[in-house]
Amino acid sequence: VHFALLSHEEPRSVLVIEAATGGIFQKILMHPSVASVDSVELDPALTRAMTRFARPHVVHGQDTRLHGVIADARRFVATTTRRYDVVLLGIPAPSTLSSIRYFTLEFFDGLRRVVNPGGIIAFTLPGSEVAVGPDLRLLQNTVFTTMRDAGWIPHIIPGERTLVLAAAGTD
Repeated sequence: VHFALLSHEEPRSVLVIEAATGGIFQKILMHPSVASVDSVELDPALTRAMTRFARPHVVHGQDTRLHGVIADARRFVATTTRRYDVVLLGIPAPSTLSSIRYFTLEFFDGLRRVVNPGGIIAFTLPGSEVAVGPDLRLLQNTVFTTMRDAGWIPHIIPGERTLVLAAAGTD
């Protein structure tokens, strides 16, 4: 959260996709420039649980800057008219049919459409603090190539989890 928000000059609008944990919202709201946070989560049961068990200051409705949306994130990105300064993707690594759908050219194209000029997207991939083996290299290269094809300029912070920060390239 902090790397992405600090990488933007003045993040006012944030989109959180599939990361409905209370801690993330608390961290986002630490940044005084943030005026709105939209959280898109597919599973309404997870959202209800987070609302029930979250700390009071991070519950949707308790802070007027937070807005929860129950929807498929791909459909939301394809249809929303909102624009965001930072998009945080809490999606799992592309290892199942359910998660691979977020690492497509179409999804990264859609993210370009919803990000304001100068906007940033951030997510993590599996990584290694020691060495990158052939499977991990193939996974990361495939994601980075797809991002570049969609006009993103990815920057990575390596580690046990590789943090990917990407800015939209100019056309």
